[in-house]
Amino acid sequence: MRWNSEERAFAVEAYFSSGCSVIATQRAFRNRFNLAPLAPVPDRKSIVTWVTTFRQTASATKRRTGVPRPVRSPENIEAVRASMLRSPRRSARKHASALRLSDRSVRRILRDDLHFHPYKMAIVQELSELFLPYIYWRKKKIPHVKPWPVVGNMLENFLGARLFGHIIQDMYKKFPDKRYFGFYHYSKPIIVLRDPDLIKQIWVTDFYAFVDHAPFLPEDTDALSNSTLLLMKGDEWQNMRATLSYAFTSAKLKELFPLLMKCSNTFLLHFTNQSELIKINTRDIFSRSTNDIGASFALGIELEKKRTMATETP
Repeated sequence: MRWNSEERAFAVEAYFSSGCSVIATQRAFRNRFNLAPLAPVPDRKSIVTWVTTFRQTASATKRRTGVPRPVRSPENIEAVRASMLRSPRRSARKHASALRLSDRSVRRILRDDLHFHPYKMAIVQELSELFLPYIYWRKKKIPHVKPWPVVGNMLENFLGARLFGHIIQDMYKKFPDKRYFGFYHYSKPIIVLRDPDLIKQIWVTDFYAFVDHAPFLPEDTDALSNSTLLLMKGDEWQNMRATLSYAFTSAKLKELFPLLMKCSNTFLLHFTNQSELIKINTRDIFSRSTNDIGASFALGIELEKKRTMATETP
């Protein structure tokens, strides 16, 4: 890798400042230029070469000696530029022959002086709109499970062979050393986080960018479910959260948890005390349980016990 003059000068300075330690120099180099943990840094040989050159010439870069070659003179550079502008589709070899220059010299002028780059037209097959969504994670260079067309990674779920949760669990186990991975819920790309620190950053530091949840159902099909706090969006969610935050602080939740456990046990005992198979009205039984929990939280009244006493009274 080629390093510029600023990077070489800093490496020499850090080498002397760290007591001639190459490891410390590399660490300081990474911090100075904000390099990623796996980004390349100057190796030992390069640092020692720069230090030796600095001791001999008082410069971290080698000074070129000798007379510059006349082939890459300003006149020849301008002649190559004019020839390329006149016939851009002509090859470099033919330009060199017309200008009576060597092929290598013309290529060096094009690359180093004029900063031209050769290209070649190629015919490629265009991806149809059916397959475009399935290259999203590959373009983002994010580890992911290879998808199937149309169904993505939900083939087994589409065929009714496995539940959605089991499929996610298997994909989760395929990336034990990754902080996150991606998959495709049919044609929709979804990312799954594994790193607790990254999850905490999204929930706390960057929460403003991840406020809204994905809807489970279209908004026009189930207005009641979409009006819950979990599925509200935008300003409506902000206002409702501000209203409910005072009622559900951590201290109050700790006080309400025993009441919730007591109501849950009462709900379970209602069925475990039955000696035979019974038929129940699920809407009625869950409505009673919800009312029991609400009355216990708000008023401290055990409605289920009062119903039982009223039933047993002659």
